[in-house]
Amino acid sequence: MLTYTFCHIKGISCTAEKRLWDGGIISWDDYLKNNKRFFSYKKDQFIRKQLEISKIALEADSIDFFFSRLSNEQQVRVYPHFKNKMVFLDIETTGLSIKDDSITTIAIYNGHTIKNYINGQNIWNFIGDITKYSILVTYNGTKFDIPFLKKFFGINLNLFHIDLCHVLHNLGYWGGLKECERKLGIQRQIEGIDGVQAVQLWSYYKNINDNSALKQLILYNSQDVLSLEHIIIKAYNKIMKDCPVSNNISLTKQPSLL
Repeated sequence: MLTYTFCHIKGISCTAEKRLWDGGIISWDDYLKNNKRFFSYKKDQFIRKQLEISKIALEADSIDFFFSRLSNEQQVRVYPHFKNKMVFLDIETTGLSIKDDSITTIAIYNGHTIKNYINGQNIWNFIGDITKYSILVTYNGTKFDIPFLKKFFGINLNLFHIDLCHVLHNLGYWGGLKECERKLGIQRQIEGIDGVQAVQLWSYYKNINDNSALKQLILYNSQDVLSLEHIIIKAYNKIMKDCPVSNNISLTKQPSLL
């Protein structure tokens, strides 16, 4: 819960936040009702004011308030409160060059339903659908997905963005999406396809009209967005593990790809 978070306040590090938790100050209300000072008088008064503002911002569902105050690595803390405004996104392309290659398929997942967009079919529907959300969740989207989308559609998405690649790096997990999945113990429904094969599948579909190849590509793309939900939950639980009353979030049933 966001009300257990203090590190969005200027001057409170994650280490200082843990000291508050260890001292019995778990929530914003705990701090506001407690007469014991953990900081200087001036800083204490500043924190109290910021917590009152935080309560107003949370009541107003102000995503901007928390995104502008949390570091990139800590922004997954907004997940439980704002997950209904989030969408997980992954793209497949003809290659790695933003300049020379193009998007082949896009998958988005809102925690309930997967939507797929195919170049040459319904890909422009993506623009209307993505505007229904406020927060975009990707893996390495800062360097890959978002630049490709900007080039392809010629627009800025203007969504708040959580790049799970940065989040996992901060937690000590390095590598590509599939490698991080393995390290986190995430089981995929669809195995045996990688990025190179995804490019080949699109080529088979375009060059010899192999619809089964397109179906495999769509399933692979869909699996990636389902994995992003696994990852954000794992990351949230790890980030909040030192909070005495923050229970682990469990993954709800996902759509079957089989």
